[in-house]
Amino acid sequence: MTESKKQNPPDPAYRASGEAHAGPSFSLGNRLGRLCWGRVQTTLFQWSPRPFHGWRRFPLRLFGAKIARSCHIYPGAVIGAELSGSRRHLLLRDSDPMSMAVALGLRVPFLDHDLVNDVLPLPASTKQPGDRPKPLLVKATADLLPNSVYDRPRQGFVLPMAEWMRGPLAAFVSEGLSGLKSDGLMEPRSVADSETAFNSGRLHWTRLWELVVLGHSLRRR
Repeated sequence: MTESKKQNPPDPAYRASGEAHAGPSFSLGNRLGRLCWGRVQTTLFQWSPRPFHGWRRFPLRLFGAKIARSCHIYPGAVIGAELSGSRRHLLLRDSDPMSMAVALGLRVPFLDHDLVNDVLPLPASTKQPGDRPKPLLVKATADLLPNSVYDRPRQGFVLPMAEWMRGPLAAFVSEGLSGLKSDGLMEPRSVADSETAFNSGRLHWTRLWELVVLGHSLRRR
């Protein structure tokens, strides 16, 4: 059964979507430059204090931008390379086949060309008047969302994996750890200690999840 699944061709929609985007869209030098810019932007650009306009002009000039000394560049500035580079050829490319593989109709309303054309020219003082993130989006949806959704500190997107592993995925976790114990790759006592530490909150879920995935891989050999 397992072997037959491995030999089955991918879903036609998934395969067609993947073929449509096959091959690199940029030269190696261009891709390396965008990779370097991504590191600079997330470390030296986005997290710099708002008044440090000269500081943000400096890395932009290093990457070829022509900017007047009087130009004010804010931390939330959207660089054209982001819209035409990683979003189009990485994020959208990956989300397209991934969503089609599970018959999910993915929509990206914030990338509607009319909306982008209207919002990009707005001055930074309008798009980011204070410390609250995404103020225009909050204002546009304030009558649709409760205050608890947007009136809170900014936070990243985090999956409740620890809760799932102790709940809906508990059987999957147990099977994976059992496979690891029976294979003899690790001492059963060590695996049991890790499971106990996770259940008591002393071990991060990622550490136990690595063992679970390894155990399932060993069971399928």
